[in-house]
Amino acid sequence: MRIIEKLSTPLSKESGPEQKKERKPGFMEAIGAALLKNIAYQDKISPELSKAENEFHKRRGEKDPLAAKMKNTERKIYVHLDSIRRAIEAGGSEVELSVLDEIVDGNPDLGMPGINITKIGDIPNSYWESQAQISRDRDGYLGGITRIDKINLQKDIAERQQQSIESWLAYLRDESCTYPTWFKLYTLDGISKMGVYSSKKQLFAKRDRGTVAPYPHFDQRALDKVYDAIVSVYDPKSHDIEATDGAGRPDKNLIALIKSGNFNKLYSKFLLETRHIVDVPKNAEEVRGRWVEYGPGDEDRLAMAADGTPWCIASPQVASNYLDHGDSSSKRSYREQGEENKNRFILLHLIDSTTGNESDTACASIRIGNDGKVAEISGLKDGQGLDDPLLQFVEKKVKELPGGSDFLEHFMQNRKIIAIDHKWQHGENLSEEEITFIEQCAHSEKDGRLSFLKEITSKKHGASIDLDAYIQSRYTPRDHIEAYLDGLVLHGASIDVVAQKLSYEQIIKNIDKLTSYGASIDIQEIATKIHPETMLEYLDSFVSHGVSIDTLISRMEPRQIIDNLDRLIDEYHAKLDIDTLIDQANESSIQSNLRPLVHYGADINKITQKISPEAIAREINFLKRYGANIDISKLIEEADLQILDRTTIQQLLTNGANADEISAKLGRAKIQRHLDILIIHGANIDTLMSLASVDAYVISSTIISNLDAILANGGNINYLIEKLASWDICKNLEKLLSSGANVDTILESLDSEDIAENFDLLAAHGGNRSEMLKLAYDSEEE
Repeated sequence: MRIIEKLSTPLSKESGPEQKKERKPGFMEAIGAALLKNIAYQDKISPELSKAENEFHKRRGEKDPLAAKMKNTERKIYVHLDSIRRAIEAGGSEVELSVLDEIVDGNPDLGMPGINITKIGDIPNSYWESQAQISRDRDGYLGGITRIDKINLQKDIAERQQQSIESWLAYLRDESCTYPTWFKLYTLDGISKMGVYSSKKQLFAKRDRGTVAPYPHFDQRALDKVYDAIVSVYDPKSHDIEATDGAGRPDKNLIALIKSGNFNKLYSKFLLETRHIVDVPKNAEEVRGRWVEYGPGDEDRLAMAADGTPWCIASPQVASNYLDHGDSSSKRSYREQGEENKNRFILLHLIDSTTGNESDTACASIRIGNDGKVAEISGLKDGQGLDDPLLQFVEKKVKELPGGSDFLEHFMQNRKIIAIDHKWQHGENLSEEEITFIEQCAHSEKDGRLSFLKEITSKKHGASIDLDAYIQSRYTPRDHIEAYLDGLVLHGASIDVVAQKLSYEQIIKNIDKLTSYGASIDIQEIATKIHPETMLEYLDSFVSHGVSIDTLISRMEPRQIIDNLDRLIDEYHAKLDIDTLIDQANESSIQSNLRPLVHYGADINKITQKISPEAIAREINFLKRYGANIDISKLIEEADLQILDRTTIQQLLTNGANADEISAKLGRAKIQRHLDILIIHGANIDTLMSLASVDAYVISSTIISNLDAILANGGNINYLIEKLASWDICKNLEKLLSSGANVDTILESLDSEDIAENFDLLAAHGGNRSEMLKLAYDSEEE
């Protein structure tokens, strides 16, 4: 398949999708409407906006030749998109940012999931169980995943998700990204629904609130192809634009895919075309590959090689932590300490035996620690195990590396311990050989499996052990009882003896298993005694075993209720007084849950009364969108502007804040950093120069660089002329004159030589020839 790209060039920071043909205003919006109707975008337009658009359509829609050809649904979307285009033309890029924010924030009522960062309460228990199993199999740790572990893991998940979506947001929000707004909306809406990539399905899984995977990696080449393909199909006059197959015929499958509007499938298709991915062969003899080494400084390359894998190094930040710090969380940087850094990864990239192409994505990883020895092996199977066909290939490489033989010996021994551990846990008796192996294994206090199995098999081979007595012993750790719950019962232990040994948290965590074995559990008593944070982790278990949601909520603090609004209302149908909760909650809790609170009907003005001025400033677009009454001057007076970032300052200015009032509170360094946006929004230039000691030449350069935006915001061209350096005036003379600059004002700012050089242009715009001749003559005399 190929796309003949003549309507638009591939998007880059320099070029963007530049339209080569002159089109009527609204033409690109018509293409957007034709596409977006296929994803029911009309349902995602807020009722208030729809009403305004309908009025707009009544006034002029029928006279619009593009709108006249459309059916009602498509026309509605077109008018919506066209009104956005007009608003952006009048108000600048800030208007588009506000429109994009609505997609980022989301609106569940309208089918807009938004960019979700997974909360700890949304992560399914199956994920925690898998993490516990990984820890058990890798290190022999039987303690499971603690509350602190969960908090730390959720922070890591959230950071990786935030990092992964930032590359998309930064690109689509950048002024140099010249995709039409509708395509940015389409892209963000599509990305918000995409989870982890499946190489088998060649597609990203559907994302939900509990998805722990980062968002898809941003690939500009693939996104360019998505855009070009869409335009090629929906441009009715562009006969030289075709989605064609290798023989030059229309690619019907691609055309149908484009018209389906499925961003996931489109992006996945073109992502595969920009990257080469080789699946792991079924047989060991067919494995062909190349080992590639990644060291400090190769973080981005390493992350790309791990993209689509379960490895945490698919995040450039995590990759950097490993390469520069030695692990994913250490704050100690070898580079900063001036020590030799031996950390590196060696990744296996498979080679397609048919084409000879090398896979961009790796299938096996060997981590080398800062001691220069093998520290870890990872694969793509569940628990990051190696696919069986790769075992020999990886083993051969590991043996060649320092510490490889010792690591392999430990690795193979651990595989055997895992097999024995699983066997006993499933109620199977161990063989004489397996018991002997366990007895002869070097004992490690950290390996709970060996401690337990040695204890269970410490009697003479074939002799039985009193499991109930073992369980009841005060020396037997509860963690061991929980970890071997199935095995103990299947080998004859009393289920009630087991249950009596466990803590409330262990009981509720395993309640389905315990009751299936016949244990008698007083779930109501546990609900009244267990810690509320633990209770929140196992809401499903409590509710499914008969505890009412109202009973559970009565034990929660307002903060805990607000942090879990989505679950409590959507999943458990809890009846909550949101405004009362806001009265009772602290500022931090409200700020962290602003969107769900608004979604579930909180009084928007009650919210603004509870949160800090700085939080209002950061969320001003969102708050105003939902009707908050914000006194912008009072907000500027109360907020600490020094701690606000550039984007927030820009939002305040866009929402009517007085640029001079902001300048007075910013301080010298901040004014210099935000000089352009302050001038764009009408700050007094003399005041800025006084407050921040800004060089006049810097002012002149800033005005010229942002002239269009300044004028669009009502800037006085003749006032600006007075602040420009003469060479900036000369270099941009034609643009200044065509923007309405008074020629006499310009003449006052130019020296005689400049006037002489630009005589004809100045005269064409009304300059007095006699006066200019005199000035030019004076120049020659001098």
